[in-house]
Amino acid sequence: MVDDLYSARVSVQDRSQASLDAAARDGLSEVLVKITGSREVLSLPVLDRAVRDARDLLQQFSYQSSGDGRDLEIELRFSSETVRGLVIEAGAPLWTANRPQVLVWMVVDGPGGRQLVDAESYPDVVASMQRAFERRGLPLVMPILDLDDVVALSPGDVWRQGLAEIMQASARYPAEQILIGRVAALSGDRWLGDWLLYDGRSRADRPVNAGSADAFLEAGVDLVAGVVAGRFALTSSVAGSNSGARVEVSGVSNYSDYAAIVSWLESLELVEYANVEWLRGDRLTLRLVAQTDLQSLRPLIELNSRLVPDNRGGDGANLVYVWQN
Repeated sequence: MVDDLYSARVSVQDRSQASLDAAARDGLSEVLVKITGSREVLSLPVLDRAVRDARDLLQQFSYQSSGDGRDLEIELRFSSETVRGLVIEAGAPLWTANRPQVLVWMVVDGPGGRQLVDAESYPDVVASMQRAFERRGLPLVMPILDLDDVVALSPGDVWRQGLAEIMQASARYPAEQILIGRVAALSGDRWLGDWLLYDGRSRADRPVNAGSADAFLEAGVDLVAGVVAGRFALTSSVAGSNSGARVEVSGVSNYSDYAAIVSWLESLELVEYANVEWLRGDRLTLRLVAQTDLQSLRPLIELNSRLVPDNRGGDGANLVYVWQN
């Protein structure tokens, strides 16, 4: 679960009204991209109008300055209910807070040769990467690069995108998506390379010719957000709730299991309620009241590794799972 999807931090010149209005517009744009996974949604008429009037959607804001007082930022929090309603009204996809973690292996070919990126070797790059992932609402995992990592994976393995070695080294980390970056740092601050996103089954690639390290990193984060949001973002509906979505779960042995299943389903943003139809033996049947269809919810439900699809049951209209303890 990702926190603060409806918050943004923006740099400002001063504490004037004009600066606050501009920061609200920038902040709301960032929030809309974060909760939909797409920059294109900003051109939708409903959301374009909302950005122009972003100050009206602010719940709270606070200023923060650096230690020397030179840099000033404003922390903005928007009304989640109102912003989510605008996204639904606009017909845009809604990427909920249940998001897979992303492990990043990155190698830089610089003056000292090829080197894996971590907070010690490239602190500025790691800090920029953390900010870029935070702005898109993506959970970032960086490798420790301890002795186990060094033995399992070399800079050369990452450079040639050796998936067998990378997957083996990644097994110790709690991440569902693996982002692999390789880049040559050229003169004139040019960063030339590419990104590969892999989840063990499918891959997506993006070549990058960037004018800065930040631009190269942004391209990698854009790749992740586009692919993952395309898979997990839900198509919402303003027509009302769908009360015909049914989920059946076997292997429910006690109240703790029941509570965990209901809590997980109701944590999905477009699910309003998970109503119990019946509980018989170890089998629980729930009817979901949601603002999307059941098949769209499937990939999000299955982010919970304890809900294992049971392909032997169901009639196509229901989702059937086995709860694993």
